[in-house]
Amino acid sequence: MNTALVNNKMQFNYPDGFSVLSEEEIRQLYQTDNPDIYAIRNTDRHITLAVFHHRTNTFLVKLASAKDVAKSTESRIRKGMKQAGYQLIGFNSREAAGQTGEGFRYQYSVQGIGQQCDVLVLKHQDTCYTVYYYTRPELSEENQKVYDDILDSITFTE
Repeated sequence: MNTALVNNKMQFNYPDGFSVLSEEEIRQLYQTDNPDIYAIRNTDRHITLAVFHHRTNTFLVKLASAKDVAKSTESRIRKGMKQAGYQLIGFNSREAAGQTGEGFRYQYSVQGIGQQCDVLVLKHQDTCYTVYYYTRPELSEENQKVYDDILDSITFTE
């Protein structure tokens, strides 16, 4: 078992077989120079998990609910992924880190290979954390426990 520390505040455990992505790998995968991304990958299981975090005005964090952020994120992804056959599966809520996270699941295709992504938004103090979990649809059921265990292990250090 391994432990990740995101932004010196969010901690989670993940099983052996995952590797931490380098800044260059993150840049290639997400086409961004955003330094506020932590990502791990298990190539054998076809799982990538990334946590984006952004600190914002404390007032805005309190004003916008996790559900609002999830809906806004879904809208942005839908618009950006039309060419990839974006298909919303649905919105959902899930307990993690002692709070109710809000998110959604969608599918898309890259070079003819189907992908499924679960997105979960968590808020802590003045920071919004968005967890992205990618796997192949045909491995979704098999890999779900890995994702659930990671979410169940999330804690905030302060």
